[in-house]
Amino acid sequence: MNKFLVSVIVLAFFSLGFSELYSPEIWYSFRSDTLVFSAGISSENTGPIHYELQLKDAEGKTTILSTKTIKPTAEESEWALEFTGIKKDVVGKNALWVKETMVNSDEKSKIYGPYGLIRTKLIETSDTAFLFEGDVRNFLLNVGEKYKFAYNKNGLIIALGDLENDLTISLDPANSKTAFLAFANRIIIFKTESKSVLFFYPEREIEKTKTAIQYKTRDWEGDMKVFDTANGKVIFIPWYDLGMKFETGRRFGFAVHGNNFAYPVKADRYSPASWGNIILK
Repeated sequence: MNKFLVSVIVLAFFSLGFSELYSPEIWYSFRSDTLVFSAGISSENTGPIHYELQLKDAEGKTTILSTKTIKPTAEESEWALEFTGIKKDVVGKNALWVKETMVNSDEKSKIYGPYGLIRTKLIETSDTAFLFEGDVRNFLLNVGEKYKFAYNKNGLIIALGDLENDLTISLDPANSKTAFLAFANRIIIFKTESKSVLFFYPEREIEKTKTAIQYKTRDWEGDMKVFDTANGKVIFIPWYDLGMKFETGRRFGFAVHGNNFAYPVKADRYSPASWGNIILK
């Protein structure tokens, strides 16, 4: 079993009943099924501290995965807090949270998170985009293809077919493979009703009640171009609008979602960790 040591510093002041969890930062992506927290407390406060490792789903439903109660002595300032055996990936809109309660204090319990957990091996689906030289408007799909990727030294080229349903293409230029969407990710949506292509980047937040993760979209502005072709559309995205520099062998994450369709098959819209890779060769 792999173990991932996470240093968590908790400073508590007995007179104020104050505590704080400094590390890891929220939105952190773990890659283990065992989380070991290193905790500490000021010597003035020797009361019990109760911890819960919680899993909250997209609707805000809370499941307690494990509990620990620490009873530090006056001489004790550090200890290990271990949660083991997490049996599933926790990504996208699901998240782990840590609830801390000072047992002999009137101080309100605090909840820290969200944290993501990528327990399984990252999806290894890889597709090689090919070099396309010439006018990008001549980059056409073959019969039956819904989409196809190519590139040139100036940018990424995406061909879209005559689609019957909306299609979403998600890009992870940094290939970060994180548990949650991040600002650096980019989203392209083809709307069939208007035959238009929309460009977004995600913005994430936690509800004030800390019961669910919310993702919003913000307009992605840049020098992207969309061309009509004989059998669909072609999108051209300059490398600089992706925050990328062209290099042979460079890889970045991607996923495609349609009506009852995803590629890779297990790709979660909200988790780059589950997306595939495109390799530039």
